[in-house]
Amino acid sequence: MSGRNPLDGRSRNEATGRIRQDRSDTTVGSIREEIPDFAPGVRSDATLGHLREITGETAIHHVAAALRRPKG
Repeated sequence: MSGRNPLDGRSRNEATGRIRQDRSDTTVGSIREEIPDFAPGVRSDATLGHLREITGETAIHHVAAALRRPKG
């Protein structure tokens, strides 16, 4: 595997163990139902696809990390 994510950009639901790929049209509000502190300061009607475009990231945890980074 050598450093590659074995889930290929998908994430594992901790409750069920199921692997899922979040859709680009998923809203921030929907994500916050599972992850309450996701993307603070971002409108709840913004889409995951839009956040992926502005951050250049694909995985939700990478998008969240990129949004927390100081801008500069």
